[in-house]
Amino acid sequence: MTVARREFLARVRSRWFLFSTLVVPVLFLGGIILPAVLVDRSTEDPKPIVVIDNAGNGIADRLIDSLRANEIPAELLVDRARPTTEDAFDMDSLRSRIAAGNGSTEAEKAAAWLYLPGNLIEEGTAVLVEDRDTGPVLRRRIASSLQQVVTAARLERASVGRATIETALRPTSVSVEPLSAKDGPAGLRQALGFVFAMALYVMFIVYGQMIARGVLEEKTSDIVEILISSLRPWEMMLGKILGIGAVGLTQFLIWAILMAAVSAPGMVSAMGMGDIGLPTVPIQLLVFFVVFFVLGFLLYGTLYAGIGAAFDTEQEAQNFQGVVTMLLIVPLVLMMQILNQPDGTLSVVLSLFPFFTPMLMFLRMTLTQVPPIQLAASVVLMVGAILACTWIVAKIYRVGILMHGSKPKFKELVRWVREA
Repeated sequence: MTVARREFLARVRSRWFLFSTLVVPVLFLGGIILPAVLVDRSTEDPKPIVVIDNAGNGIADRLIDSLRANEIPAELLVDRARPTTEDAFDMDSLRSRIAAGNGSTEAEKAAAWLYLPGNLIEEGTAVLVEDRDTGPVLRRRIASSLQQVVTAARLERASVGRATIETALRPTSVSVEPLSAKDGPAGLRQALGFVFAMALYVMFIVYGQMIARGVLEEKTSDIVEILISSLRPWEMMLGKILGIGAVGLTQFLIWAILMAAVSAPGMVSAMGMGDIGLPTVPIQLLVFFVVFFVLGFLLYGTLYAGIGAAFDTEQEAQNFQGVVTMLLIVPLVLMMQILNQPDGTLSVVLSLFPFFTPMLMFLRMTLTQVPPIQLAASVVLMVGAILACTWIVAKIYRVGILMHGSKPKFKELVRWVREA
């Protein structure tokens, strides 16, 4: 406890702790508030989509009306010299026609040109020529409008009445609502799960490397030889892990209090920023975040402490730190599997693997109702992994903190565990 208290006080009194504790919430709020403010104050008109009509039959005019109805600015480029029998697409010819129309007001301010070939109704393929990348969202909206217009033209050719066509093409949508009103808007819990999982990832790496660096500094300065005369190696290791872990937990609790205060009803409006509607984090998620943070930090902190004790310099320790970092990166890669099937067999198995549990099990909790037996099993498995890693790393720590000179190989680490 003496070591833990020293590690805790030395870090919470530092300028780094004060700076990071206050700056991170400001950056988080800025990431939420600033985009909304910029959107509200933006006065620049978006560049239009210029439609080059070679299909005829009034399809271009209908398409422009549909695009504008979907809030996509669109203009028709008048091409008096266009051949009426041209059906085949020629990219070089199209580029020349676009260049020839550059004197028009529409072409000069265009973001892209949408070419409608003469066989559009039969083939159903148009060409979008972009001056700059318009993005996948805008492309999907353009394709949706074009699909509606072409479908209407095909139905008219089949002698279907206009009223019937308008009824058939009336847009439909799906409104998503949570089963429980306390869950908040649809998608909120998924976003919270992703943000909190990323927070765990960052905190494990930052504070884990802090443990490794602290052990290395004591080892290289020979202070550890004095400390080891007054306490056992595993006590020193555990005190360092608990002390630095308490720093991370304190920082999170401060962030949680600040976020709870800012997200309180009417607080943002009182600050003069309008009603942005910041999410309210459920208490259950906060509790399990603390649980998984404590267990995950004990697990990964133990590994980082062993790495710091086994090597003499931070450069030598980087290779082994990469192995631990990979154990943190893999859950990030597997998040898509959890998002797609949070109750799937693979998702359940992955979330029960102790090194993946803090991030993946917490993410599952934000997406679905995780059975209590699985939550209990994940905690038990993590505790077991912590005890096993502590037993192994304590042996490496006991030998490593007094070893200097050559960089130990993996076989030597195994021998330390066997003989310590």
